[in-house]
Order: sequence, then structure tokens, then C-alpha cells
Amino acid sequence: MQFTHVFAGIPVSDYDASVAWYSDLVGKPPDMLPTDGEAMWHLREGASVYVVVDAERAGGGHAASAVDSLGPLPGEPGPGGMPTAVLADPDGNKLTVFEDPEA
Repeated sequence: MQFTHVFAGIPVSDYDASVAWYSDLVGKPPDMLPTDGEAMWHLREGASVYVVVDAERAGGGHAASAVDSLGPLPGEPGPGGMPTAVLADPDGNKLTVFEDPEA
């Protein structure tokens, strides 16, 4: 079995606030609106993140992403000394972003 694409799903309670927050984080509006209450951003070939309205599970999500640079995000040394930032969306879902040492 070979994985061809990874979709990271984040449960949210407030669709509009979440779309605005993730659009700001990713730097663009959603690439797709698959269904009501769902928005998806393609981060690169084979990698996407989406929010989906699921109030019961909102706030319990966690995703991690490697980036070429944290840019203006406040970072601290994480595992292996890589600059790392831990963010929380409007529901409190945890997003760990770290600088990719291979980038």
C-alpha cells in the first residue's frame, strides 16, 4: 500500500470563524468547499487540510506540519532543536508548525 495524499481534518464549531482563521494561516481562501460546513486548502501536492463542522468534537483536533520557515510566527526550539510554534484555532484545536530541516 502506498499513500498518495494526506488529508488532515480539523473539527470546528464555528465555520465562518474557522474559515477566516485558517485562510489567514494558510495565506489564501479555501481551494474547495466540498459540502456544507466543510472547507479545504491544498497545502502542496499530496497534502491538504480541511475544517468540518462537528461541534461535539471541536477543540480536540491536532495536526502537525513542516514548513520552510516559521516567518513571523513566534517559535521556540522543539524536538531536535527545530524552531517550532504551537498554535490554537478558535476552537482550541492544536496546530504544531515546525521548520523542516530538509527545506
